[in-house]
Amino acid sequence: MALAGTKMAAVTALDMQIQARGIPIRGVGGPPWTVDYEDSATQAQIDEGEALAAAFDGKDRIYRTLADILANVSALSKAQKDAIAADLEAGSPSKMLRGSGINVPSLFALHFSLNSAGVPPADKTMCRDYITTLYVQDNPYYLDQPPFSAGIAVYGLAPVE
Repeated sequence: MALAGTKMAAVTALDMQIQARGIPIRGVGGPPWTVDYEDSATQAQIDEGEALAAAFDGKDRIYRTLADILANVSALSKAQKDAIAADLEAGSPSKMLRGSGINVPSLFALHFSLNSAGVPPADKTMCRDYITTLYVQDNPYYLDQPPFSAGIAVYGLAPVE
């Protein structure tokens, strides 16, 4: 939940990635990378967290620009975009509106446009791509193999080289 170009320490990025998978943790340390799990973590969650920690490259991260994220979102298939839209538009209020990131005000405006009468289908498609882009910047691991479409890998962060 930061502006493009903002750096994030590697340990924070790994912590965020594990929590984005719904794995209950107290925190992450390292290197070498260690994960402290909440008592409620299942063995399957612990195994997944350990795999993420083992695969982690140890690099700090930087928030990606909206244009870079949009390029990745635009390249997704219609089926993938439809699955994302169904997830982000679910609930009342919609999932996309329940965050606290820097892009939430823009998400509200796009949500209004998306649901306004007379908006052409092509504009609704563009709105959905922009909504996904903004949401990914605020939630950098939202599209890291999401459960509704496991073939997607679009990140709001990039490794600092």
